[in-house]
Amino acid sequence: MNNKSFDKIDKDVDKRLDAIEMKYVPPSKVGFFTKLNVLFKPKAFYEKIKDAEADLFGALRYIIIFLIIFSVLRMMAVGYKSATDLFDLIMIPFLSFFIFIFYVIGLMIYLFIFIGILHFIVKVVGGKNQFYQTFKAFIYGFTPILLLGWFPNIYFLIPVLIYSLILQVIGISKLQEISYLSAIITSIWLPIATLFFFNFLISV
Repeated sequence: MNNKSFDKIDKDVDKRLDAIEMKYVPPSKVGFFTKLNVLFKPKAFYEKIKDAEADLFGALRYIIIFLIIFSVLRMMAVGYKSATDLFDLIMIPFLSFFIFIFYVIGLMIYLFIFIGILHFIVKVVGGKNQFYQTFKAFIYGFTPILLLGWFPNIYFLIPVLIYSLILQVIGISKLQEISYLSAIITSIWLPIATLFFFNFLISV
């Protein structure tokens, strides 16, 4: 398959995404809550965020805020289910705080190693931009899991994981300026990174 075929596929996918997102007007300023637009208008969102954030700190703040919420909800969902007495219930918030501290430390190590490997694969398939663009594509694409991954039901979470992968592929394509097919090639590593990260989040 030649470059013309790739371009034709990209244009077709973009046309379909534009048709879905045609009523969406990107906000002039990208705040925390407006970043949730990645769930519904991923193409327009990534095109906006590409130049709006010239480093990885916006995405880093985004995931840390979500981790605070996620860790509390996860501990409540799992903790209240397994609590046997009042003492167990009282201890849940305190355990959530200490586990969150370990989360943040482990998260920093995990993110930079796994996204570093992902970025290497992205560069191999033709990625044109710096590490922070790959970082943003992965983190913002992970939003469905950050919102719903605390729910303790694997059958509910499977479509959430799949949608996260779709958002991450769109993000890598837009932020690294490569074709959708080239971005899909990163799926060799992307599901591994996503599933390991998800496993890290629910390992409490």
